[in-house]
Amino acid sequence: VNAVVTALTSGSNSGYQPSQGHGPCRAAVAEAFTTPGRAALMPSDVFMTLGCSEALSHCIAALAANGSNMLLPRPGFPLYQVLCAYHGVEVRYYDLLPEVGWQVDVASLAKLADENTCAILINNPSNPCGAVYTREHLVEIMASAEELGIPVIADEATMASRQMKTSVAVAVAGAAAAGALWASCAFVPSATPTLRGAAPATAVAREQPLSQAGGQGSVAIPVLAVGATAAALLSGSRRGDKAAAPSISACRAFESEIGATLPMKYFDPLGMTKDGDKDAFFRRRCAEIKNGRVAMFACMGYIAPEYFRWPGFCSPSQELKFADIPNGVAALYKMPAEGWAQIGVFVAFLELFPMRQEKGRIAGDAPGFGRLGVPIFASVADPEKNKRSLDSELNNGRLAMMAITGMVAQNGFLGTTGSAMWLPGASAFESDS
Repeated sequence: VNAVVTALTSGSNSGYQPSQGHGPCRAAVAEAFTTPGRAALMPSDVFMTLGCSEALSHCIAALAANGSNMLLPRPGFPLYQVLCAYHGVEVRYYDLLPEVGWQVDVASLAKLADENTCAILINNPSNPCGAVYTREHLVEIMASAEELGIPVIADEATMASRQMKTSVAVAVAGAAAAGALWASCAFVPSATPTLRGAAPATAVAREQPLSQAGGQGSVAIPVLAVGATAAALLSGSRRGDKAAAPSISACRAFESEIGATLPMKYFDPLGMTKDGDKDAFFRRRCAEIKNGRVAMFACMGYIAPEYFRWPGFCSPSQELKFADIPNGVAALYKMPAEGWAQIGVFVAFLELFPMRQEKGRIAGDAPGFGRLGVPIFASVADPEKNKRSLDSELNNGRLAMMAITGMVAQNGFLGTTGSAMWLPGASAFESDS
């Protein structure tokens, strides 16, 4: 009660909140459903909705495309058909079997699905039948969806009946009336998606033991937000080598990532993110940021020595002065072995300590590096508040990677040196002077 009173009297909730949801609430959901050992969820990964109907509509809209179809339960909640019609999605019904407690006719899913099936909607507890599926049945449903490579939308506060065995682990994703979790995470997705989900079914679900201590032994399957009703997008795994194209869910997951800016927006010509793997995306994004930073330093390292050299000796024992080391590729052959050893030790130190990647931080947000490498400014980066700066850094790093590649190629293959590498025609002015 005191917390409610404090919130009401603080004045911080007197205006319209962001359409994607109240910041502190989204941060709390992200923290609560971050899976240990996986890429940390950020507030920007969470999308809040005003009721389950809106969450369902968003999930269907995210998956719908021209000619797509969706598998719905029969009997089922009438709203599903209405939302599908609104988004132009063909409805295909799978039966709930009364003789086995209104369980899903799992065998029919493969018969109904085709390459245009964008999702399977599961309602548990079932409306209007009232069935609460067992753990074993949920495992069977998810295994079928995974084999087909089709995302699952889970409606209602997904529960498991007390007949479940606690030895089986299931991961089910949900988005409550309070909110829905959308996937995020070095390359941005391809612009030619298909309807097939591609990440393993456990990719966006928080894995937890399903059994809970309680009077009836009821257990709650993990959901991505707390609420009485839930609807969520859950990526299915690839169906062998048949699921060869990127999925819509993967594109939707990554298209709002840092660095997805004009003119290319999301760009992945090699299809490296087509499987929707958040961990792989996070790993590649960390590598992209780090390589971009190194490339920016490398570009400066190519340019600065043309105009400035440190005084004194680089290697007193070899009587090698800094001024004696040529610029560009030739420097690789002039640097003594001791110099390379020092560089290697310094790089290892940076990797292991100030520039290490920690859980709970966005890609590239090293805890001991801070702004411009000063540790005292090493606060946790906010992907929303700092979006412009993060976009700029990533794009500048991309440009620097292309620039240093061009300079090395020019210098190594053509022998071009000096300002002619970065200022075309500069050599003509130098000769005139």
